[in-house]
Amino acid sequence: MNVLNTEIWKKIDIKINSSIKYDNPYKDVEIIGIFKNNETEIKLKAFWNGNNEWILRFAPTKVGKWKYNIICFDDNNELSNISGIIEAKEN
Repeated sequence: MNVLNTEIWKKIDIKINSSIKYDNPYKDVEIIGIFKNNETEIKLKAFWNGNNEWILRFAPTKVGKWKYNIICFDDNNELSNISGIIEAKEN
């Protein structure tokens, strides 16, 4: 499992790539990241970064371990069911 480190309130980018090219990546695919830390859950949409790359930009609001799962609302397995952990420390 992928583990990333950052400080609270400091943004971190999770880059997601696909070999599938979309005619209109703004409309043809939707990618959501779900970030959980104990009782807190934050859902964010990924944005298209050009070519075949999307970015989920997240800034933890609490110290501790955040588990994330990325879901793509398309049949593209390269963009879905991606999970990892973000360790957030005091700044």
